[in-house]
Amino acid sequence: MRIRPVVALLILFLSGTFACRSEDAETGDGDTSSADDLTIVSSSFENGEAIPAEYGCQPDGGIDKPSIPLNWSGIPEGTRELVLLMDDPDPVAEYWVHWLVVGLSPDLSSLAEGASGTAMPAGAEELENTFGRSGYGAPCPPSGSHTYRVQLFAMPEAVTAADLEGRRGDRVTQQLMSTALASGRLEGVYP
Repeated sequence: MRIRPVVALLILFLSGTFACRSEDAETGDGDTSSADDLTIVSSSFENGEAIPAEYGCQPDGGIDKPSIPLNWSGIPEGTRELVLLMDDPDPVAEYWVHWLVVGLSPDLSSLAEGASGTAMPAGAEELENTFGRSGYGAPCPPSGSHTYRVQLFAMPEAVTAADLEGRRGDRVTQQLMSTALASGRLEGVYP
């Protein structure tokens, strides 16, 4: 029996695609490409651009700053809750968690500027960040500019504080991605 060239190419393509997806899952980098991916944006900065100074620790070095405004869309059917994670994947920072929120309703489509600690929606719980406090901790790299990522996960089941607290951002991402229905990412550079 002879395999036609088109069929052979299709087999090679599919085996390469599955190998790449398997490799991504093993590294836990949280980078997915699904038709169901969420869109997450901020009115304060474009994806890949600079996070404005008022949301970071400079010039005074304090981390108690207003949280960034966020909007999202594309929440899939079957989502029970949304989980928000902002972390710093720079090797020096080792996936430092700046903001981790569970219990966000799938009916929500935004968080206002400064919502952390003062105006979080009903049911949302801000978990402890790597600074050792709950809520938003401003970007504050020890040196140079870092790229921060804000990720939103559509979860089919409730996620508890015990499931996630005390973990690095890469481990939180990997754990959430293992069951998330969809996710989205926004990146910003600071300073």
